[in-house]
Amino acid sequence: MTFKRNLFKRILVIHLSRFYKTMENQFRNEYHRLIINLHKTDGYIFNHFQQKMAPFDLSVQQYKALRLLSDVFPNSLSAGS
Repeated sequence: MTFKRNLFKRILVIHLSRFYKTMENQFRNEYHRLIINLHKTDGYIFNHFQQKMAPFDLSVQQYKALRLLSDVFPNSLSAGS
C-alpha cells in the first residue's frame, strides 16, 4: 500500500505543478481548483495505466476484474460482489 500511495503522491505533485501556474486565473475558487486538478490527475493516471496495460492487450476494466479474482483466489467471486 505504501508503494501505491507514494506513486500517487509523486504523480499528483508532478501533474499539479505543470498546470497550477498556467491555470491560476481560470479558477472561480479553491473548490473549483481542487475539482479541476483531481479530474486532470485522474485522466493522467488512467492514461498512464492504460499505456502500461497495452502490451498485454488488457483494458483497465479487464485488469480490475483480474485483480479482484486474484484477491479471492482460490475461492470464487459472485457477480454481485
